[in-house]
Amino acid sequence: MLLGFDRIGSRRSLARNEKIFADGDPADCWYKVISGTVRLCKLLADGRRQVAEFYFSGDCFGLENMAERLFSAEAVSGVIVMRYPRRATEQADRREPGAAARRLPCFLGETAPLNRQSASPEGNVR
Repeated sequence: MLLGFDRIGSRRSLARNEKIFADGDPADCWYKVISGTVRLCKLLADGRRQVAEFYFSGDCFGLENMAERLFSAEAVSGVIVMRYPRRATEQADRREPGAAARRLPCFLGETAPLNRQSASPEGNVR
């Protein structure tokens, strides 16, 4: 499905609880989970995490239509993701008719996070 994007992406391996991106970081790329689990969350003032979403192998995330991230993304356990720069993705979409449509199924699960769950700082859902 995303074979055409392999040449613009870079592979990243992350350890448990390692940040992929932080709330407020530039939204200049998007990701596909190759293996493992990613949580999208917000760190609250009292130290707790508010978990907005989980992403699993095959899921894509992080293609917000804004300049900065509203949430942080973290590895729940060891995770491998592909990182795709937004600018290169937009160029590929213009060059290759249907590129955006081929990517769409990867994002169908990503909507505004509606099923929020509170989690402890250790990542345990309450």
